[in-house]
Amino acid sequence: MSSDKILIIDDDEHLRRALKEVIRREGYEVVAASRKEEALEMIPHVRFSVALVDIRMDESHRDGLEILGRIKEIAPDAAVLIMTAYPSVETAVEAMKLGAADYISKPFSYEQLIQKLRNLAGPPGEEERYFGGIVTRNKQMLKILETVRNIAATQSTVLIRGETGTGKELVARALHNYSPRANGPFVAINCAALPDMLLESELFGYERGAFTGAVSRKLGKFEMANGGTLFLDEITELTPKLQAKLLRVLEQKEVDRLGGREPIPVDVRVIATTNEDIEACVAEGRFRDDLYYRVTVVTIELPPLRERKDDIPLLARHFLRIYSRQHGKEIVDLSEGAIQKLMDYHWPGNVRQLRNVIEQAVILCPEEIITEMYINPERRRRSSNQIVIPIGTPLHEAEKMIILKTLEACGNVKTKAAELLQITPRTIRNKLKAYAEEEGRRFEDEE
Repeated sequence: MSSDKILIIDDDEHLRRALKEVIRREGYEVVAASRKEEALEMIPHVRFSVALVDIRMDESHRDGLEILGRIKEIAPDAAVLIMTAYPSVETAVEAMKLGAADYISKPFSYEQLIQKLRNLAGPPGEEERYFGGIVTRNKQMLKILETVRNIAATQSTVLIRGETGTGKELVARALHNYSPRANGPFVAINCAALPDMLLESELFGYERGAFTGAVSRKLGKFEMANGGTLFLDEITELTPKLQAKLLRVLEQKEVDRLGGREPIPVDVRVIATTNEDIEACVAEGRFRDDLYYRVTVVTIELPPLRERKDDIPLLARHFLRIYSRQHGKEIVDLSEGAIQKLMDYHWPGNVRQLRNVIEQAVILCPEEIITEMYINPERRRRSSNQIVIPIGTPLHEAEKMIILKTLEACGNVKTKAAELLQITPRTIRNKLKAYAEEEGRRFEDEE
């Protein structure tokens, strides 16, 4: 199926039929819903790039806004075009705040509508897939998306493998959103971002008095995800103790809060990710082999962007449309030179880095076409590969300089910096958090 699909949501039967006919004649695939309930049921199961939504259904503009909110929750990259016969500044502003890309006032000409659809969806007919925020025409990725769709409806544990920035969390969210658990919670936690004790209490919760400072009961992530999905990012960073507790949850379907007396049943699907060689972790004794077999019931391997270069123009234009809307720009395309520069680059930060490069280009470009002068993927990778540390520098300060400079040289990709420094990504995150606390600022993990 193509991402050219347009979703129409309108309770006026005559207008809905007319819109379907006109939009189909332009080459787009069309699906339609006539009621709020039908639309809310359809949204998780239909792939579309643009939704055309009547803001006032059943005499209430709240219906349209509820549908808008649900679309942005399930398919955040899909554009929503609001139709209204009751144009008002307040309603338009509210819809835009909730994520609408544009609105059109009834009555409108079909030429006006098609122009807006083309601006949002691009020209029809491109052979691509749009699935849970993932856009691709690459054959390998298309096969992966078919696998994702096939296993989404199951209850199996899934391990998603791939380099940093390849879209592992997007795939995890797609698995959740297209599963029977879609109406349940999706709870995410980065296993490398927290110290061991804090990570244990975050995952499994605790009772009042379980340790100093535990002044009240706290639910862990497993309980918060009950009836839904728990996303464990960088699972190979778990300590042996936490691996053992996770294995028990997967086998027994119950958790033990810290300080608790009775196990608590949980109904949770676990989706995990890693950018490490997990088999090597097992061989080195850093990851339990019994847990390995539990989390690799189904494995999805995401290719790096350098192995799916045919997706680069498609992704670049996809991000261009998103950030042009977001930043209020009227940029329509990238020049051939800009595309070639993108194609020639090796993208160590993968799709995340491409997205950031396109956003910067959209912000800086004053014209309608982005040229190669605004494409600068190396902007964060120009630091010297040498560090000068004066004699007498305190050891703590020297360590800080080495870590920060190595991160800068690696484009802030913590896993790459950790590999160079021969430490774990978690150690780097803990050090960065400590530096932030020393400087009296809030720590924000960008990776």
